[in-house]
Amino acid sequence: MADDRWSIRGVAPALQRAVAERAKAERCTVGELVSAALTRALERPPGAAAADGRDAEALRATLEVLTARFIELERRLAVLEAAPPPWTDGGPGGR
Repeated sequence: MADDRWSIRGVAPALQRAVAERAKAERCTVGELVSAALTRALERPPGAAAADGRDAEALRATLEVLTARFIELERRLAVLEAAPPPWTDGGPGGR
């Protein structure tokens, strides 16, 4: 294998180390690993990465809304389960 050192301005040292470790685990050079990742990124339609980020944020917001609704429904169910049944004369429909 070739030298695993590399440098691209703006890439954090921790990310560089992680890439070097992954390349070692996959038994390829850092250059091969980075080239493959960049090639995959360039194969996506322009703007796809940005849309993914927006989609993830929209999903997070939706999940928060649904979680709040679910919590409220659970609270209401607990109140209903704790209350006596609305009928007191033998069952549903007054029988």
